[in-house]
Amino acid sequence: MDSAELSLELGRKWLAAAREKDPENCLRKAWALYCQTPDDVVGAALLAELSSSLSVEALDLRAASEEARAVPVEDLLRSGMLALQLALESLRHEDWDYVEERAQAMALEAMTRRVRRP
Repeated sequence: MDSAELSLELGRKWLAAAREKDPENCLRKAWALYCQTPDDVVGAALLAELSSSLSVEALDLRAASEEARAVPVEDLLRSGMLALQLALESLRHEDWDYVEERAQAMALEAMTRRVRRP
């Protein structure tokens, strides 16, 4: 397990514990905490949450076109994860709902661009 996988696993565990305490507001509270003091574990927790639908998006892209099937799924996922991470780092001044929506759109756009790149 590399450091990125370890961070994601720690983040998932942290988020699970936060969900037990406050299931309805844990993401907003995690986002507020991350905005105040960017912490690797909290950032990984948010990234893990955002990336939960990334595999489905990648599979949908591959199912939609022959061109996408030529791109390894790992490349699509890597592009999507980088876009999610960029969203978390660059949208700290926004509220969580917008960040969540925009991050998903950025991930889909990044994967689509990866399909178009040789």
